[in-house]
Amino acid sequence: MHNESALLLRLQQQQAITSPLLLINPPDSPGIYAGLNIAGALHANYSHYMPWRQTGIPAWFGCQLPDDLAAMPADTCVVLFLPKGRQRLLAQLQLLGSRVPLNSRLIVIGAVAAGIKSTGKKLVDYCTQIHKIDTARHCHAWSGLLKPLPRVELIELFTHWPFEFNEQTLPITSLAGVFADGHLDSGSGLLIDTLRAYQSDLPGSMKTLDFGCGSGAISAALAMLRPDSSITAVDNDAFALAAAGRTFARNNIQGMVKPTAAPIDLEDQFDLIVSNPPFHQGISQTTAVTTAFIQRLPDLLTRRGQAWIVANRFLNYEQTALASGLQIVQRADNRGYKVLAIKH
Repeated sequence: MHNESALLLRLQQQQAITSPLLLINPPDSPGIYAGLNIAGALHANYSHYMPWRQTGIPAWFGCQLPDDLAAMPADTCVVLFLPKGRQRLLAQLQLLGSRVPLNSRLIVIGAVAAGIKSTGKKLVDYCTQIHKIDTARHCHAWSGLLKPLPRVELIELFTHWPFEFNEQTLPITSLAGVFADGHLDSGSGLLIDTLRAYQSDLPGSMKTLDFGCGSGAISAALAMLRPDSSITAVDNDAFALAAAGRTFARNNIQGMVKPTAAPIDLEDQFDLIVSNPPFHQGISQTTAVTTAFIQRLPDLLTRRGQAWIVANRFLNYEQTALASGLQIVQRADNRGYKVLAIKH
């Protein structure tokens, strides 16, 4: 159980919360909250959403609540588990808008290490009667009453930035909290430059997977290099998927954007797999997702397929690839990153 969930249960035991709860970003499986009166749960994290699908509790995966919440009790209390980053928090507060009952109580719970201490100041534009109601397990809980807020649609929060590639400008769409929001990060830039340099070595047929697609910049570059390719872009984050979907549409990219909870859930086989894989979960660093992803490559690659990934130089993914029976070679590096090409 996450400390944030433990604090919510503590508030319920202290009878600080008696209303039905609408949870946003709950980090644990539904069994953890079994003693609470849950009216619904909104998840931006697909792996967190998956266990909720068969519970009978209304649960949604996406950036915002559905338009029709007429059945939500009038005294519903919204519990927002603090997302990573100030901009994501503000975006989720804006998207609450008129989608919850007027004057709903809002409780924001988060870890001290994630920045919860300053949350009270960030709530001023959205709530009245803001105060801290509890502190435990290195977490704080803030409470307030939501002000009448103008309705904000997700499309209003999209930002756009130009990606100059092959003497053309590719429009990239992003959203708050999406990795490298508003610019091309150094790792992705190195991967794209390396793919362009080794373009003649790539498979002739291009059924492509972009794992951990973010805003879709790598997919957009690949579509420029190989216009006949079909690209499947996957991510765990609803905001990334929404941004990538818009990037695909604006660049007329053939393919699809869809969620995935873990590498084990990936199906089909691909001629080319590219990835700037996730290295963080929340505020923690982890190599677990990328390790599991590399271990799945023997099943995901076609016989002559290739996977190209970029990673921090100090991460030893080479050993994982070799232990999985794969061939691996380093194709490029700079001060911070390296590009690895992997095949059967």
